[in-house]
Amino acid sequence: ENLKVTGPYTHKNIAIYLLHGKNAMETDKFLTLEEAMDAKKATVHETENVNQLAITNSSNSNIFIMSGDIVKGGKQDRVIQYNYIVPPGIKRMPVQSFCVESGRWERRGNESAGSFNSSREMIASRELKMSVKKEKSQSQVWSKVAEMQDNLEKNLGTPVKGKSESSLQLTLEHGKVKAARQDYAGALENVLKDKIDVIGYSCVINGSINSAEVFASSALFKKLWPKLLKSSIVEAVALSGSGAAHVPKPAAEVKQFIVDSEKAGAVAAHEVEVNQRTKIVEREADDSLYYETRDAADDGRWINKSYLAK
Repeated sequence: ENLKVTGPYTHKNIAIYLLHGKNAMETDKFLTLEEAMDAKKATVHETENVNQLAITNSSNSNIFIMSGDIVKGGKQDRVIQYNYIVPPGIKRMPVQSFCVESGRWERRGNESAGSFNSSREMIASRELKMSVKKEKSQSQVWSKVAEMQDNLEKNLGTPVKGKSESSLQLTLEHGKVKAARQDYAGALENVLKDKIDVIGYSCVINGSINSAEVFASSALFKKLWPKLLKSSIVEAVALSGSGAAHVPKPAAEVKQFIVDSEKAGAVAAHEVEVNQRTKIVEREADDSLYYETRDAADDGRWINKSYLAK
């Protein structure tokens, strides 16, 4: 309830709201999965089990993995199911995953079949996120990946599938998708400039509240911001031809969505201990889903709060 909401910052059918607040913990020493993999400080291993990968952290820092992070390579591209805190020095820690490329089970080009080479994209679409986080269903994940590809092709007026047609990752890398995304990003990517207290954001697409993410520190949020924004923009592009109204919500209504989502379902909260460091608290209300990630090594303090409108 101490959050301050500013915005909207709008472009076409999307509105971005910034969430301002105090740092709740020191998370500036966390690496994101993207930067850890790019720096060769983390290896995500193929296990030949579609729904489980393994990660080795060879750095001296904790790594924060977000639910929805896509890892590219292996025998097929995957999306990570849960948020994870990966401790320094840990080897082959199990990580739950879903396939986002149903048509391949072999090496692709010059990529390694035994490990993954990058994590620069996240899944996009509220329905796809719910398939991963709520339904936890592989068949629904495949269905929602295909639906997103179809929506992008319809609204962009061109095929957007790569050589592996079922790969969401290759669709997100497609030139037409990247061009459409850059059109939005040019208007929105600098909204954090000169703002030091932003710890999260919310987005409204086609006039409807979509989701929100809040972090325990501005440093961690700012590292994840480009990836999160790309995901929201792709969803906006996929929904741009719906004909729905593009009128943004008042900032006060966005804040009320966050407050109500966090309070709802508190009595029936479900806790998932995904590893020794990480606990996820899941709550469901009639119109929203709420996920809170806690760090067992820091007295169970929260590190991320995620909100999805139903």
